[in-house]
Amino acid sequence: MNYLSPFMIKHVDFFYQPQSAVLGCLMSKQCNVPFPLVSIVIPIYGVERFLPACLDNVCNQTYSHLEIILIDDGSPDRCGEICDEYARKDARIVVHHVANGGVGAARNIGLDAARGEFVLCIDPDDIPETTYVETAMNAAWEYGCDIVTGRFRWIDENGNPYQYDSPHNRYDSLFVLTRDEAVDQIFHNRMESFPWIYLIKRELWNSPKTRFPRGRVFEDAATMYKIIANSTKVVKLPNTLYSYRYRRSLATNSSGKRLTLAAAENSMERLVFINGTELPDAVRRDAIINGFNMLIACYYDLLRRNDANDAEINHVKSYVRQYAPSVRDMPLPKCTSVRWMLMRFHMEKPLLLIDAIRRG
Repeated sequence: MNYLSPFMIKHVDFFYQPQSAVLGCLMSKQCNVPFPLVSIVIPIYGVERFLPACLDNVCNQTYSHLEIILIDDGSPDRCGEICDEYARKDARIVVHHVANGGVGAARNIGLDAARGEFVLCIDPDDIPETTYVETAMNAAWEYGCDIVTGRFRWIDENGNPYQYDSPHNRYDSLFVLTRDEAVDQIFHNRMESFPWIYLIKRELWNSPKTRFPRGRVFEDAATMYKIIANSTKVVKLPNTLYSYRYRRSLATNSSGKRLTLAAAENSMERLVFINGTELPDAVRRDAIINGFNMLIACYYDLLRRNDANDAEINHVKSYVRQYAPSVRDMPLPKCTSVRWMLMRFHMEKPLLLIDAIRRG
């Protein structure tokens, strides 16, 4: 072991013996056994109002051996100045001012620059608990895992509680998951794809190299299952580690056709990944069925939209047909089976009419 974990520090009485070398090291100013470095990556754009609250809690983490990587993604407001102000006050902060490339590209810059043993991605309009890193690092040491996750709360733009039932928060006990169990949970939406609720060993991002797709919405959903599939053990803590700020204006701007097309793209990429990854048969089957369900839903969603053109609709339809052989002889949900049968016989329009009548 080449470091003393926070868990060992907090439980030093367990290690104490008269003239204990461990205790002597802990008490000595000459101790040269470092804590593991944790890299915190924060992509920043257009969040001048919320950024100070985020950075205050990042800088005040009870686990202090951090490098804090701020990526000013060409933000048009004062975010770049705020980043520089905080960097002048805290030597652990490194600021990258870059041309706007989107949240995925900005996170990738931070991941490439990270030197820590563990990496935590945080969104700049959210508020991590000041104990987030310490709590997660204690669990990483105690359970020998390479990913730690926990629960989070929702807040509104003013920081008040926002009521939303997230799948990730539907538990109240600690769970130690194998890699296959964790993959199964994220494919079944029992774990979120938000990167900010995972403390992750940096080597999982680099071996093999995994990065967020540039310029795509749902870039996190296209990425996090790959990281979890590269792990060996995942710990789910019942602790609330993070406050996620729901911003209604962003939710409105991020809806519609663009999300549907991104979901279809992610579903096809997931199928390719599943076919190239060793997984238990049950996990593989359920993941393939879930992906096909999503593609079918995306196709019919585009058919309903007035803003979707024929090229986009046919593009997703081609994905459905490419995917279909993978679900042959699999037990599809009835709704998906009916939709797929109507597609094969070019009878989608009657179903859309019935659906429109039902919706009123």
